[in-house]
Amino acid sequence: VTYLILQTSLFSESLRPVPIDEDFRMSFLPKYTQVYEDKELNKQIDEVISESFQNQFQFVDSSPEAFNFSYSKSAFWLRLNIKNTTN
Repeated sequence: VTYLILQTSLFSESLRPVPIDEDFRMSFLPKYTQVYEDKELNKQIDEVISESFQNQFQFVDSSPEAFNFSYSKSAFWLRLNIKNTTN
């Protein structure tokens, strides 16, 4: 199951927005996305989106095109900020 959670009021200033403008076609998301690795598989959505949890997310090294977490039993929570400057 995949979830995309967008709650802009919780994003830190260091979270770079994905710019969407009139010329937008495609953007590789790893450089805009912060990750939390849930190794115990015990986090719930209410905890992950709480303001006190936000410092747990980090930018991770990846290729510009995609994340590669290799084989893992962990759950990975991703967050990103999208800024639409179009009408």
